[in-house]
Amino acid sequence: EWVVGEQSEGPLVRELMGVGMVDRCVRLRVPMDQQARREVLEVCCRALPVDDKSAVLNEVASWTAGLLPSDIATLTRQAALGAIHRNQSDKSPMDVQRP
Repeated sequence: EWVVGEQSEGPLVRELMGVGMVDRCVRLRVPMDQQARREVLEVCCRALPVDDKSAVLNEVASWTAGLLPSDIATLTRQAALGAIHRNQSDKSPMDVQRP
């Protein structure tokens, strides 16, 4: 038995149902308004040093319509990793301290 999760019915689900691999498709609606997305961002970013965090979270929440909490968590992790990479790229090997 297969379970396929998609935010909306897309070509993958239709194709799998067409060949009989998926018998039933259950869609769960996850309503996320801007305030709810901002609250998810607050949780995801609570340990991150962000200048003017309130304004940044409001702006990012306005860009993320249609994303699920897991999408927002992935977005914040990727942004944090990108910031770390950029910060490390600005330093020479001599600036990086080893434990």
